[in-house]
Amino acid sequence: MLFILGTKSYESKQGKIDNFICPFCYANTDLNYDLYGRYTYVTLIPLFPVDKEILTYCDHCDKVIEPKHLEPTVKIEIEKIKKENTFKAPFWTYTGSIILAGALIWGINIYFNSKDNSKIYLENPIEGDVYNVKMSNGYYTTYRIDKVTKDSVFVTINDYNAYLPYETDDIDTPENYTNTRAKYSKQEVIRLFDKDEIYSITRKE
Repeated sequence: MLFILGTKSYESKQGKIDNFICPFCYANTDLNYDLYGRYTYVTLIPLFPVDKEILTYCDHCDKVIEPKHLEPTVKIEIEKIKKENTFKAPFWTYTGSIILAGALIWGINIYFNSKDNSKIYLENPIEGDVYNVKMSNGYYTTYRIDKVTKDSVFVTINDYNAYLPYETDDIDTPENYTNTRAKYSKQEVIRLFDKDEIYSITRKE
């Protein structure tokens, strides 16, 4: 999937400052302003607001007036308006952050639930359980339990490796378990689990 990161602006507030003398047309008029907020987005989903900016223009000649042309007292007023609205961003500008936070909480919950279930399966292994294993070379694979005795667990090792932990689901298919077999004592399996070399155990219901 292609992710596009950037920023966009939205109009937040309009207003005017009275008794303004325009440096271009010299009229005693109002200084209009449009307050804009900017937010960061990823693939068009807003993540969070980043800052505010103000566009000022003369009510009489409609000339856009840059800050350097404003009187000091007007500059102070403009900065005050920006400061007062700094944290007043629409709720929708936080949409992406809320989604990410929800996904993080969901992932953490899944992780701990998986760990809790793995501990149960560790103490009571049965034929068909699958050990998800982190190998010494940094890759990941799976061991399928074929037989359980009082003291030992007999497994067939998956013929394939995965680059990332969650990719072991893709290689955990019956045809990938062929000739490589191993035997572990139950105590050794517990040690491997405690060292996170066996990082989770799955059981097909």
